[in-house]
Amino acid sequence: MIITAGSTSVSLPTYFVDDDGGTAPGEPTTGLLFSDIETGGSASYQRQGAARVDLTLITLASASAAYASGGFILVDDTNMPGTYRVDYPDAAFATGVDFVIIQMVAASGKNTVMRPLLIDLTDVDLRDSVRGGMTALPNAAADAAGGLATSVGGATGIDDLATPTNITAGTITTTTNLTNLPSIPVNWLTAAGIAASALNGKGDWNIGKTGYSLTQTFPTNFADLSITVTTGLVTLAGVTHTGAVIPTVTTLTGHTAQTGDSFTRLGAPAGASIAADLLVIDNFVDGIETAVITNAAGVDVAADIIALKAETALIVGDTGELQTDWVNGGRLDLILDARMAEASISTTGGAVDTVTTVTNEVTADITKISGSAIAADNLEAHALETLAVTFTTAGGSTTAAVLNNVNGAAASTTNDVYIGRILVFNNSTLDHQITEITAYVGATKTATITAVTTAPTSSHTARMV
Repeated sequence: MIITAGSTSVSLPTYFVDDDGGTAPGEPTTGLLFSDIETGGSASYQRQGAARVDLTLITLASASAAYASGGFILVDDTNMPGTYRVDYPDAAFATGVDFVIIQMVAASGKNTVMRPLLIDLTDVDLRDSVRGGMTALPNAAADAAGGLATSVGGATGIDDLATPTNITAGTITTTTNLTNLPSIPVNWLTAAGIAASALNGKGDWNIGKTGYSLTQTFPTNFADLSITVTTGLVTLAGVTHTGAVIPTVTTLTGHTAQTGDSFTRLGAPAGASIAADLLVIDNFVDGIETAVITNAAGVDVAADIIALKAETALIVGDTGELQTDWVNGGRLDLILDARMAEASISTTGGAVDTVTTVTNEVTADITKISGSAIAADNLEAHALETLAVTFTTAGGSTTAAVLNNVNGAAASTTNDVYIGRILVFNNSTLDHQITEITAYVGATKTATITAVTTAPTSSHTARMV
């Protein structure tokens, strides 16, 4: 088989037959899949003078599918049994060697064999009908325009080479014995066609050029300029030069001063002179300085400004401290929170003021405490004690809290041990909320509580009173 070196996307036909262990030795092998070769077999190619290269096979959708490196598919088991299409990688056919060997080995249990393919890699392209891939030749048919001249009478025939008078284009580097040259038309040679200095040193162009003179007609008023030949100075005649543009004049002599104009003098008529007017302004400014600087507060304006800046800094500092006290958690905020928590009622002259509205009231049932020995004992033991409490997430609700640790130890397993205790939440979404434990199951460590806004979880902490 012959393939042009450098070819890409090459699909090769391969032929498998049963070996001696097959059903019909020597007959076409049908039904092979890419996995029959990829698993337990191999697909390879070996370029001239190089080591074997393994090819990873993949399946193709059909025998007419687009090229895919490593693609494998049977062509037609019924009409072309034993024939398979294999897409070999472009690297197998790269230029630089004269041949490449293609071979595949199926798994031993398939009892089939493929004869190796020796592929010649040529620089000649047998599919190029014009020049066979040989780029040194013209890429045009013989005798056609741009092609090789092979006969008399073609577009570029041998007869054209034999008749130099027919050459009408191209670059001619050397010519001899030119005849029948055309005449040069009028105005054919122009200045644009002659390179600068091209005629330098090519002879004296003034030789024999006599009897001519240079004349020039000047404007009628040209003489008015009175140009001095030796100095080039121009003397304007005593006439009116309307619209004339005069350049910068550095020295002007021999002129007559401008007279007849009258302009109001700066400062008149208030003072006798500009100096007198400036003196009045200076005295006025001195009066302002005296009025500003002489005051009871300080010896001068600068001292007063410095004192004012110091007082301003103190005000700014006090304001910043006040703002800090008002923020959430600041001193004033904590004081207000504490006052709100106390829920006290102010009195005037020993009597309770009139209360029109009570919100967030707490119902106190003293009889329930006195009726429960455990509650009474707990109230006595823990009235002044607060304990750190953590919770677990599972089982909690807005009216139930599952205790995890109390005062650094695991929550008690004794029923009703925490009845009457108060939980004050101090973080997260339950911060500053207060609830009472009304029942406690030691087995599950679940406390029944008065309702809070959200179920206590492991992210919450509280203090037990």
